[in-house]
Amino acid sequence: MTSRTQRPWTARRSRSVAIAAISLGIVGALARDSAAQSVADLDPHIRVTASAMPNPTITLRWNASTVAQNFIVRRRDDPGDAFAMVAMLGATATSYEDRGVMPGRTYEYAVQRRSMTGATLASGEAYVLAGIDVPFRDDPGVVAVVIDEETAAANAMKLSRYEEDLRADGWSVERVTVRRMDPPPMVRAALQRLAMTHAERFSAAVLIGAVPRAFSGNLRPDGHADHEGAWPADGYYGDLDGNWTDTRDYGGTNFNANRAGDGKFDPSSLPSTLEIAVGRVDAEGMTAFNAMPAELIGRYLDRNHAYRVGEFAPRPRTWVTDSFGYFNGEAFSRAAWRDGNVVFGADPESGRPFFDALEDPAGGYAFAFGCGGGNPQGAGGVGSTMDFVRRMPRSVFVGLFGSYFGDWAYANNFLRAPLFAQPGALASLWFARPWAHLHGLGAMRSFGDEFLRTVQGTGYDIGVARMGVHQGLMGDPTLRMFTVRPPTMLRANATTDGVALTWGPSPESGLVGYHVFRVRASEADRVAAERITMTPVTETSFVDRTATAAMEYRYRVVAVGRASTGSGTFHNHSLGVMATVTPLAPALDAGAGDGGTMPAGDGGADASAPSSDASSDGSTRPPSMGGCGCATPTRSRAPWRGAIVAIAMGAMISARRSRRGRGRSDG
Repeated sequence: MTSRTQRPWTARRSRSVAIAAISLGIVGALARDSAAQSVADLDPHIRVTASAMPNPTITLRWNASTVAQNFIVRRRDDPGDAFAMVAMLGATATSYEDRGVMPGRTYEYAVQRRSMTGATLASGEAYVLAGIDVPFRDDPGVVAVVIDEETAAANAMKLSRYEEDLRADGWSVERVTVRRMDPPPMVRAALQRLAMTHAERFSAAVLIGAVPRAFSGNLRPDGHADHEGAWPADGYYGDLDGNWTDTRDYGGTNFNANRAGDGKFDPSSLPSTLEIAVGRVDAEGMTAFNAMPAELIGRYLDRNHAYRVGEFAPRPRTWVTDSFGYFNGEAFSRAAWRDGNVVFGADPESGRPFFDALEDPAGGYAFAFGCGGGNPQGAGGVGSTMDFVRRMPRSVFVGLFGSYFGDWAYANNFLRAPLFAQPGALASLWFARPWAHLHGLGAMRSFGDEFLRTVQGTGYDIGVARMGVHQGLMGDPTLRMFTVRPPTMLRANATTDGVALTWGPSPESGLVGYHVFRVRASEADRVAAERITMTPVTETSFVDRTATAAMEYRYRVVAVGRASTGSGTFHNHSLGVMATVTPLAPALDAGAGDGGTMPAGDGGADASAPSSDASSDGSTRPPSMGGCGCATPTRSRAPWRGAIVAIAMGAMISARRSRRGRGRSDG
């Protein structure tokens, strides 16, 4: 089978899968009713109150329990550390106050409820990444935009806008153009070369269009023997140093068959931890939407842009539709119930049909989860791909779980469908084997960060199938759950006093201010931009007196918002507005006066000097002066191998170890 083959799904198969789905639903219902278990109450519902004055304090609060024996609170300050117990509290406890904290950094907590022997509710545990006024990280790193030739040509303008949006969000961007029939090792080799070039800054890859699909293993994470074999494995592209062999003959006759030398890999579990977060936007075989794949990709890119600039804003709440219930202890929807609280600071909602909720006139639900007995194109009690086609769901991150559709290579696949609906969603995940851990979204972490936490995070209650090759994120890994509307129209004037910057204000309410970043234009996609404002400036102007004469710079101005979530308080950046300019004279002094700000109305220096304007409504950004640094693999280039390169890669990988398990280790 080639890397682009769509898995078939016949009417006969539909009937057999439907029977399996019904039986799973019955088993789940019986287990739930006999044990009187409530998935909604299985784990503590944590919410954080963070206060910097008079003394820095993080207060965890959770719901009361009638079955608790005690509560254990654990904390760790780094994702590589083990959780350490900080308190054992009585059965009636509903809060814990931590005064041993500092503003500006994150702390991860685990709250475990230990139930009494014979209690009707099993023990449970929930997590939160908490902080007080935590600054946003200045450098998210390097992202590879991997796209096939046809999709790139059909969406040239939208793709350029998408890459400029990434740059406006602080990313360095490398485009990798591939052919749909390229073997997966050729694509992986291109990513490995980027890792050699950018070292630990290389953080993510988004696969757009008909990027070759890798398959691996002999597994059946959905429990069905007729679906055992090789599953799609985008982890192959995220694991830059693992050994993915193709020497075992697992046999089989269906589309999951995996034989030695057939181009499908052997591992059922990831050979090593992932170095980068990979997300996929793949419209191949999604014929139910009555549009060509390139058109569906264009729709997604439009929605991605609208979300980043605040024009697409589903309601910040969580929805849960659970047709499985307790299911012999697996309690598939527990991730939705426990993480929804710490992301939005409000209990998840349930009770209506899934698609009725996502069509809610108030704006749908930003976080939406549905699980039920499945088939490739739907889940019992949740809906089907055709519901995504015919209805108008609105969400940001959709979690779906059920049999078969976790293998997203099926045509008209249910897991990929949210990305191509209208208005639709930005990401989706098969979220219950293993249990997803998405609590970092409440701390401004990206979808990619939380995918890495789910796949390989340590110290968590994970259920089954941790490190399985089947895990894949559908959608853009660079996105976050919260956005800030950007400022407008950056103008950069080169004057004898420095570079004078002025911009239009962001329409966002409650802003902390603005940050200004600078990078040499020739290095814009190779090095991280430097933040030249120590603290956010509150005016809409700034003078940079430290720039070197005759050196062309790219400036970026972002609005800084303060988000109060269920995890604490965090700063969040908007997309930036950008402009390039060349200073006229050498730097005059080391600072920019009082906080580096110009008095209001004093930013429009020397109108005759060279200047650069950039519209920041997100639609007409200037092209990058630094180029895209494209890496286009060719068929003549051998796959990345060789002892010397392996040694260098090993040295690079060792420098990244501290951030594994959370994606990024800076809090």
